[in-house]
Amino acid sequence: MALEAEKFIKLKAEDIAFPPIIAVGKNSSYPHYKTGEAKIRRKEVVLIDLGSKYYGYCSDLTRVFFLSKMPHYLKKIIDIVRKAKELSLKKIKEGVKIKEIDRTARNYIEKKGLGKFFRHSLGHGVGLEVHECPGINPKNEEVLKEGMVITIEPAIYLPDKFGIREETMVLVKNNRGEILDEYS
Repeated sequence: MALEAEKFIKLKAEDIAFPPIIAVGKNSSYPHYKTGEAKIRRKEVVLIDLGSKYYGYCSDLTRVFFLSKMPHYLKKIIDIVRKAKELSLKKIKEGVKIKEIDRTARNYIEKKGLGKFFRHSLGHGVGLEVHECPGINPKNEEVLKEGMVITIEPAIYLPDKFGIREETMVLVKNNRGEILDEYS
């Protein structure tokens, strides 16, 4: 599946921004899983993280899929991740402290009792490289500036069970964030 994703990207863009991550089942609980040969089975989470290069600039997007009726417990976790992302996206605009964006998502996930399972920063800058400054993390005192492109990617990883991550690219504007991917 990773090879097919890579071929598709190369048809529409200059190149891939990084090797696609396709993690199935318990492998989705590893944030930077190296895509392997696992078969996609019904009733398992499928996490896809991919990006392309266009005119030298990178993109980065992560989504999760489920190939059958989603169990209720999984739907609840996906809803928590999506709500954390939504709350963070609403805070994005020029002049906001970066740590406040991270804190918004992190506090929501912690309130739901799953804070220890959100094991990385909320996002990062994207440009000529897929991972650039600024890091969207709880210690970053910088403020967002108009024209920055960042990702917002809250996640919950239950070790050796599954991981849920949704990543969206955002252009910082003076009074809001503009979502750069069509599916949010």
